[in-house]
Amino acid sequence: MSSIDFTKTELAAAIDRGVRQCIVIGSLQQPWREAFQSSFERTMKVFAVDEDPRSDSPATFVPTQFATEALATALAKSDFDKREASFFGLLSQKCNYLSTGSGSRAQQW
Repeated sequence: MSSIDFTKTELAAAIDRGVRQCIVIGSLQQPWREAFQSSFERTMKVFAVDEDPRSDSPATFVPTQFATEALATALAKSDFDKREASFFGLLSQKCNYLSTGSGSRAQQW
């Protein structure tokens, strides 16, 4: 199973459980946008946390500097509701350039 198919399966299961928020580390470019496309049509609020905005992404962009800012700090600047259940996705292209320290900080809650 590809990582995109795995993401689609897990996201669909999360939606079926009532999850309505999704945090994505990285921008939703093809082919990853395909994995999240149905969530946009099913009342899922998707937050793309990244250093560079992608104007063609349907997700809500949450700017951050992974080297210096924790995920919770970045999300606090958006309308993300930390009291609600959320699906979390770390896009593989992000792993290529995050240092171990900044990758750990990106996931701190």
